[in-house]
Amino acid sequence: LLLRLPPMARAIDQGILKNDRSVLYLMGGLVLAFEAVRVITQSVYRYLLQAMGQSVMLDLRSDLFSHVQKLPVSYFDRHPTGRVVTRLTNDVSALGDLFSSGLVVIVGDVCVIAGSVGFMAAMNVKLTALFLLTFPPMIWASMFFARRMKTIYREIRRKLALINGFLGERLNPTAMSTIKL
Repeated sequence: LLLRLPPMARAIDQGILKNDRSVLYLMGGLVLAFEAVRVITQSVYRYLLQAMGQSVMLDLRSDLFSHVQKLPVSYFDRHPTGRVVTRLTNDVSALGDLFSSGLVVIVGDVCVIAGSVGFMAAMNVKLTALFLLTFPPMIWASMFFARRMKTIYREIRRKLALINGFLGERLNPTAMSTIKL
């Protein structure tokens, strides 16, 4: 029975209430060791995910750069260079953020929710079922706001590309020397 109790419950029941400091020290050491292992594995996981994301970003930027180099000159007559560069840079950065931080957060949150629901179900099935009834409204609200944010974000990207394209075309050093002449 004592091995099935969580470390904190065992520390309280056996260590504090029965005044057994050895159990208290043992449980404190176990909690500290588990926390150290968690921090180390989480750090290694994040480092590896960031390294993989940066590698993918390097490949993507290299491929896009070579693609832009192969475009005909007439393409750049129709599309300002500043706008093209801004769109490439911002879109690649957005993809990088998605892979490096967004994916980590989503996977971590799903694991935490699944683990929490599992523990809740082990303790009280009725209360867990009541808790799970809140998920459909939360999912609906998330989807509603995600749709609105998608259109707003797309408009922000478009306007940012216009501004940067305008500035890039007018503040380019060769353009400035041409204007001064």
